[in-house]
Amino acid sequence: MGDKLQLKEESKENKYISRFFPEYVRDVVEDPGIDEKIKNLTSEKIEKTINMVLDRLSVRAKASIKTCMHCGLCSDACHHYLSNDRDPTYAPVSKVKMTIWEMLERKGRVSSEFIKQCARIAFTECNMCHRCSLYCPFGIDIANLIGIVRRICFLLGVVPYILMDYEYSLAATLTQLWIPQSDWIDALQWMEEEGASEIENFYIPFNKEGIDVLFVTLGTEPARAPQYIQIIGKIMYYSGTNWSYSLKDYANMSMFVQDYFTMQRIVREVFEEAIKLRAKRIVVTECGHATFALCKAAPPLLGYKDLPFEILHATEFYYELLKTGKLRIKKKIKEPVTLHDPCNLVEKREQVIS
Repeated sequence: MGDKLQLKEESKENKYISRFFPEYVRDVVEDPGIDEKIKNLTSEKIEKTINMVLDRLSVRAKASIKTCMHCGLCSDACHHYLSNDRDPTYAPVSKVKMTIWEMLERKGRVSSEFIKQCARIAFTECNMCHRCSLYCPFGIDIANLIGIVRRICFLLGVVPYILMDYEYSLAATLTQLWIPQSDWIDALQWMEEEGASEIENFYIPFNKEGIDVLFVTLGTEPARAPQYIQIIGKIMYYSGTNWSYSLKDYANMSMFVQDYFTMQRIVREVFEEAIKLRAKRIVVTECGHATFALCKAAPPLLGYKDLPFEILHATEFYYELLKTGKLRIKKKIKEPVTLHDPCNLVEKREQVIS
């Protein structure tokens, strides 16, 4: 079998998968966030954590798991399934059956190896785009069920290393790359000086009150792509937008790992800054999960029935500027282009609008 992991030949602890999917085969991918963390798990901790989460599930979520008739109509909606030669173990229904369905059936009495495979499935074989949910004849929110699996893995500390590093940074500093505020200000001033060499009186405002737009961004910009700050400043300058740049990181990787507490802290920071600056709108940088966290995931947990601000993704905002003539296209691309269909702005954004 070489470097293949074939679960049907492993110990009895992994036969939960081989009962339904004897052909389940994956390449071995080592990850200390998963491989090392499962060594610290006990059967008691696993059972307690799973049942704590499952006991708090709504009746609707539990009914969804029981209602699924395993018809497989969700399969063709999944890019993981299609890009792996229609391997049935990548189908959304299979992912549910191999994870949360089995947890319920066994009342949380599963092994650490089971949790390891759940983490692999939930974090690396599903990005919770919700597309499969739109194809389910019963309207089962499959992505939400996978999110519950992520929540269990997070509480057990079994999360891919890079995601958990982001999570630790956000929990400790509210930035995903451990960025000091002074570095952020330095990057902004640097880009302001660069822009001023091309545009007279060019500046990038922050902490400015009475604005139309609060532009919220990601910590990757000052740390990895500071030129993007200058580009945003130019768009706002040429469109005549009264705006302010936020010096806080609104990347919400905490939503990825289902850390509800930190996710709420990040979104609360956005709303409180917008209130302080008397902003009319919030525009979120090119980050789908940050937009979804702001618009859909966190507000109900914070007690909001409706959004306190109009929130636009940057793509929506740029489109508005073009349609109203505040920005004009100097040269159009004549060659054929491919439009990426971002799940957080299509499937999930429709949920927000509706």
